[in-house]
Amino acid sequence: MAKLTKRKLQAIKTKAIIYNTFLEMVQECEFEKLTVEKICKRANVSVGTFYHHYRNKYDIMEEIFHRADDFFQEKMLNNQIKGKTAIEKIIGFFDLLAQIYTRYGLGFSKALFNTRNNLFVNDKRIMVTMLRDILVQGVEDNQIVSDLTAEELKRILFTTARGIVFDWCLRDGDFSLEKAMHQYILLVVRAVAP
Repeated sequence: MAKLTKRKLQAIKTKAIIYNTFLEMVQECEFEKLTVEKICKRANVSVGTFYHHYRNKYDIMEEIFHRADDFFQEKMLNNQIKGKTAIEKIIGFFDLLAQIYTRYGLGFSKALFNTRNNLFVNDKRIMVTMLRDILVQGVEDNQIVSDLTAEELKRILFTTARGIVFDWCLRDGDFSLEKAMHQYILLVVRAVAP
């Protein structure tokens, strides 16, 4: 692997500053009121520098989704999504998802929930295909019994999870997202457990 130049290292550092500044500011300010200019001012970078790294603030949101996908993939590859059965893996999957939302915070979660964010319904995302694979394997192994397809079950589970996070946002985080996610997903998967 070639050694990174000083200039490339600085570019990586600057992009990280912009990214982290966005994460801080989205906790303090409504996403729609958050401008590129405000992000740049807080990050102490020029607007041109911002646009060198990102097309707009939605581009940062997309990067966050990609990082979440990478995180899930790493956890799956390292067998860190808890559970031996498909049902246990599904619950572990959504427990992990709730942890991610909690870690990024309420402001970030509120920013995600808008009709312009079509990343939620992108079926090519790693996280989505991972859940689909768990469901398909569960059906094949008779660990999931349902007249619904794996695709339909995946949609129900993600819709349930988004509903829980949205409710958490509406109530300004006045309940444990991780506990609620676990309880609701458990209710849903009990309907398809043999």
